[in-house]
Amino acid sequence: MGSRKGIQPVKIWFQNSANCILSDTCACMSVCQGLKVEIGSQQLTVDYLNQSQSSAAGVTASRADFAEELGDMNRRYQAIASDVSERLKTLNSLQLQWSDCESQDDSLTQWFAEQDARLSSFVQVQDRAAVHQAVEECRVCILCKLTYDMHLLIMGMTSVVLCSLPSVH
Repeated sequence: MGSRKGIQPVKIWFQNSANCILSDTCACMSVCQGLKVEIGSQQLTVDYLNQSQSSAAGVTASRADFAEELGDMNRRYQAIASDVSERLKTLNSLQLQWSDCESQDDSLTQWFAEQDARLSSFVQVQDRAAVHQAVEECRVCILCKLTYDMHLLIMGMTSVVLCSLPSVH
């Protein structure tokens, strides 16, 4: 009978976990990491309940109900574990892409500062060719910046889509 009572707390935990997955983008990564740790600790309870099914004795109808409930719990456990792992993988990927974009933005900002310093040194009329070359380089850099901005927009839209995915219930 103890294992039958054990199913209810696990089911409640599953429901709470599914609700947590829907939380806001900023907290999503830490929530998923916490859930992954909790999933590992809940594995012991799930294993115990699965093992108790084979040793359960009693009325056949009651045993069938317990087996059905246990099967439902196992499916939900696997779905939540899979969902959390996938979301963590995607969030880690987005975080790496975001770090890369920030690094590229810093490099681009530094490059603009260097070009500005170069342009300020061209004060004489005979340096027009060098100024023209620097202006062309700036145009190329502006195109790179526009591409970078587009990548940031795509990453933002991807994170919104990721956090709006339906969770496992």
